[in-house]
Amino acid sequence: MQKNTESVIRRAFILLIFCLFHFQTAYALDVNGLISDPTRWSRADSPVNITGNVRVAANAALTIDAGVTVIFKSSPDASQGYSIKIGGTLTAKGDPMNPILFTAADPTVPWGAITFEDSSADWDAAGAKGCVIEYCVIEFGGNDPDSGSMISAFNAMPLIANNVIRFGVAAGISAFVSGDPATISSLSGDIQITANRIHNNPTGLRLAAEGGVIENNYFLNNNRAMDIQTRSNDLTIRNNTVVSSAPELFGTGLRLILDERSNGITAYQWRQTAGTPVTLSDPKSARTAFIASDPGSKVEKLQFELAVTDEYGNQSTETIVITVTGDNPPPVAQAGADGNFQLPQEAGEVLTITLSGAGSSDPFLGIAAYSWKQTAGKTVSLQNPETINPWFIVPGTVSAGDRMTFELTVTDQGGLTATDSMSITYYDDNIFPVAAAGDDRRVSQGETVFLNGTGSSDPDGSIVSYSWTQTNGPGVALINPNSATPYFEAPTDNTTAETFGFRLRVTDNGGLQGVDDIAITVYGPLIAAIRATSAAGDLVILDGSASVDTSASAGIAFENNHLEMSNPDAGLFALSAQDNSAFTLAIAGNNFQAADNKGYLAYTYNWSKNAPQIIEMPENWWGSIDTRVVETLIYDQAVDYQLPEIDFQPLADKEHPDAGASLPYPPIADAGPDQETAADNLVTLDGSGSYDPDDIARYEWQQTDGTPVALRDSDQPAVTFIAPAGGTDGTVLQFTLTVATDDTFSHTDTVNVTVIADEPLPEVDVDACFIKSAQSGSANPGLTDKASAVGASAALLLAAFAFFRRQRWRKLMPVIFLLMAAVFMPVTGAEAGYFAAGGGAGGDADEINATIETGAKDIYFHNLDLLFGAGVFFIPHSDNDLPSPTIALPCPNNECVSLDSARKGTEVGFVGKLGIEIGSSDFYVSALGGFTAYTESELSRSTTTGRVYEESSDSKIEGVYGGGVSYFMNYKWNIVFQVDYDNIRGVTGTIGWHW
Repeated sequence: MQKNTESVIRRAFILLIFCLFHFQTAYALDVNGLISDPTRWSRADSPVNITGNVRVAANAALTIDAGVTVIFKSSPDASQGYSIKIGGTLTAKGDPMNPILFTAADPTVPWGAITFEDSSADWDAAGAKGCVIEYCVIEFGGNDPDSGSMISAFNAMPLIANNVIRFGVAAGISAFVSGDPATISSLSGDIQITANRIHNNPTGLRLAAEGGVIENNYFLNNNRAMDIQTRSNDLTIRNNTVVSSAPELFGTGLRLILDERSNGITAYQWRQTAGTPVTLSDPKSARTAFIASDPGSKVEKLQFELAVTDEYGNQSTETIVITVTGDNPPPVAQAGADGNFQLPQEAGEVLTITLSGAGSSDPFLGIAAYSWKQTAGKTVSLQNPETINPWFIVPGTVSAGDRMTFELTVTDQGGLTATDSMSITYYDDNIFPVAAAGDDRRVSQGETVFLNGTGSSDPDGSIVSYSWTQTNGPGVALINPNSATPYFEAPTDNTTAETFGFRLRVTDNGGLQGVDDIAITVYGPLIAAIRATSAAGDLVILDGSASVDTSASAGIAFENNHLEMSNPDAGLFALSAQDNSAFTLAIAGNNFQAADNKGYLAYTYNWSKNAPQIIEMPENWWGSIDTRVVETLIYDQAVDYQLPEIDFQPLADKEHPDAGASLPYPPIADAGPDQETAADNLVTLDGSGSYDPDDIARYEWQQTDGTPVALRDSDQPAVTFIAPAGGTDGTVLQFTLTVATDDTFSHTDTVNVTVIADEPLPEVDVDACFIKSAQSGSANPGLTDKASAVGASAALLLAAFAFFRRQRWRKLMPVIFLLMAAVFMPVTGAEAGYFAAGGGAGGDADEINATIETGAKDIYFHNLDLLFGAGVFFIPHSDNDLPSPTIALPCPNNECVSLDSARKGTEVGFVGKLGIEIGSSDFYVSALGGFTAYTESELSRSTTTGRVYEESSDSKIEGVYGGGVSYFMNYKWNIVFQVDYDNIRGVTGTIGWHW
């Protein structure tokens, strides 16, 4: 039962783990196509993969939560990446600790753009609502031919603040006003671009919007920081920092092109003044629209008024009438052409004139009724006025030059009507000429107004003279008033619209004259203008974008910015002004700096002679207080009238300490080049190439792939680790470096370290190792001559040993020892001798030993029976003390752990013995002394791979001391038994014979 319970629990646990994994992977969200409902991308959805173009509909809203990663997949169309187009509302607000990331799946394949369309919700600071991109990282995009940027605004006013915008293939941000009225819903308002870090883009910001505030941004390593084509009412560029090393001559920091007059309108207001009420969309924008209701078989006339206001509070209005036709359009009335009739030439003759409405028509329902009436001239009795051809008799009181006017009204079967009129002029012999002064019209202030009477005519002769006179309005100087086309300059001092009347009098070759009047209205500086398109039941667009304040000028303030460049071939900022530009330019309180005072700081070009010819730049810091130096940094070509004079007025002391952005710049991480190494080598990853002009506050190294290693100093610019084993095929380790200036934004770079396949390394050959050093010995001067002889023999043995130890035949030392033993007895004068061999284990060597010994006993000295012996021992360490394998190289890193030293090879030692017999028992107690020579290795072990390395190998000599007992047995065989103990060999037993 217990086993079954455990099995169930184990299966449930495995199922739980599987479910958790499944749910985590399922949270990744793929998005493309239209978003038509309120949508939120949460951190649970992250990463959000953009797999096609995405569009947020005009009535929809997309909210992206802090910490979400949006990844644009690679588009199969290399000319354009995937984009997000905002027709409604985008709220992308990260926070300082959790920014939103917009990036490319493959940084080498850039995505398109985040585009705010005209219908998108403008940012409302007071209500804190509308489109906003804040605390986001936008990178590796800009592949959008329509906008050429990663964030673009078309006739839109989003808030773009506190972002990092970097590594684009075009501009970081662009803002435009479309020239197509059909796409414009609002021209008023300022786009807000504040506190962004914009770096490593071809262009940081391109602006051709109506107005804007560009404030407290940091531009670094862009080919051009700001490209401004002003059409704005007011543009403020202040407290920005620009650092550039690009060679752009025409403004690596700022290019300002003044090529369009501001319209000067600060407010629009539409209202309906007649007709069936309709609902106007956005009545406070430049363009409004409504749905025209179907009037059925009737005609509906709707009247609207537009009031525009300039920055001074002045207003101008314009009215438009929209005629909406239903299924039955009105008929067409045609009263016939104007005519000239000759009066009767004989007394009693009667002149009858017939009018004709035969040209009238109604192709749908047909004409149901005609109605004629006289509207001007001497009254006549019109006969049959309700027919198509009424007639009348010209009264005898009519004289040459008189004119009569008649009006025809036609009604169709649906009750719709239309009117037309015609005129009749009477003459005797010569037909009166017809003067044509042209249609009434409106003109702008300062415009050259041409009057045109060339449309005048004389049916039976020719016009021989023209004469123009002013009949209304303030007097103007009419040039060539006796010509067909005189002209005058419209005044510029009127604050409201004024009407000027003129009369044209023409004279024909018979002396007859004709007159016509024309009214010319001169707008005030503020002009309301309306264009409209309409269709029954369709959307009617009322467009007031052509309204203009002709006295307005763009107010451009460039103040308290810090601009510096390090390329001597560049220009820091460039200015250009065209004929139609009207502006006031304030460039003051800035810091302008160039490396070694080279390059151009101010560069003016393509300057119209109609633009202001003096540019004042007061209280700027130019990097020098020497005016001669500053003049070399300003390109103005004063000898060319098309370029302005620049009054730079430099500071007398030093730069402005508070100019420029107050925010820190996000660093650019550089983890260094990829590396290749072998196992156990110390690897250093160097991130000191990371860049930030304000110094980097935080480094963070992490391993992201490969065999885990221990990183040392992972919070420092350089980090070290020990390379692990590469195995038979080698291995790749991956590391990331994240750097940050503050807690708001960071940047990460990756580096790979390849550990090559493990190669055979030289190992310690312990079997070939033999003694490398041995030297010791002493003699007791208190011995008898025999003892001295023994000492001399021992000294000779030691000297020979010391001599031969360094020779190639040192392995013959045991043979040499036996040969020396042959002469030992005669030298000592002993009465008996012995030879023994054996071995043991223990002592410092901690290994077994083999010992051979020879000596003499029964050496009498002052009633003492002494024993003297000399021996050689061998301790074959072989590989018992060295781990296998031990690499015959020092450890290549400084993190290896030291191990106990170990002896290797064959240790060789010499021991001398001096004993004394106890009574007459043939039992001797001895003292031992000598030396041993051995090779000792200092070892270390790698904590990463576990390999053991031989750090050093030294030959050493160590003293031998101890004691022992010897027993000489004379029963049947003359055998000697010895047991010794010393510090090197431990316990050693030998057996031999004596004689």
